[in-house]
Amino acid sequence: TLDDGVAVKSGKDEDGRNLRAPSENIVIQHNTFYNPSGGSASISVGSEMSGGVWDVLAQDNQSGGAGTAFVLKIKTNSYRGGVVRDIYVRNSVVTQTIRGIVNFDTNYAESGAPLDSDVFNPMIHDIYIDNVSAAPSVTTSYPPFVIYSDVSRTPIQNVYYANSVFYTTSTFQSAFSAAYAKFFENLVIRDVTFVN
Repeated sequence: TLDDGVAVKSGKDEDGRNLRAPSENIVIQHNTFYNPSGGSASISVGSEMSGGVWDVLAQDNQSGGAGTAFVLKIKTNSYRGGVVRDIYVRNSVVTQTIRGIVNFDTNYAESGAPLDSDVFNPMIHDIYIDNVSAAPSVTTSYPPFVIYSDVSRTPIQNVYYANSVFYTTSTFQSAFSAAYAKFFENLVIRDVTFVN
């Protein structure tokens, strides 16, 4: 594919909030994602997520290809509303990535002027990345997390990254060095090895 391999959505802005029907209890497993040139994620949540997305399990997957940017991308903006929570990605391998493992993008562009903008804050919390490792063939100058969060007024909360290996020329701390990477609360990194 030249776009996100699996895209989980639940309605955009007013439509998603009024319907109040979350996408939930989703299992994504035993897949091989290959993106030759798209610059996208294997699995994305949003950006149309105003109805909520929760209880997603992605496991035993492989991501690769010269256009794979991330294993997981969560995208929204500061006025979309909705909740993304309890997302589990585990026991998976990345054979090629042009950026990192996870992209938290709460600055995702809005197409058209939303109603009641600047009223509805999105909430992202309880994201678990466990045993999601890069193969030694991976070479990237990005940290495993790439974060765009300067506009959102709601912190990304309770993010766990554990039992993994990532090959990069950047430190994990560099993910937070830019002015647009902020608003995190309770980030836990445990038993992760950074190579090179």
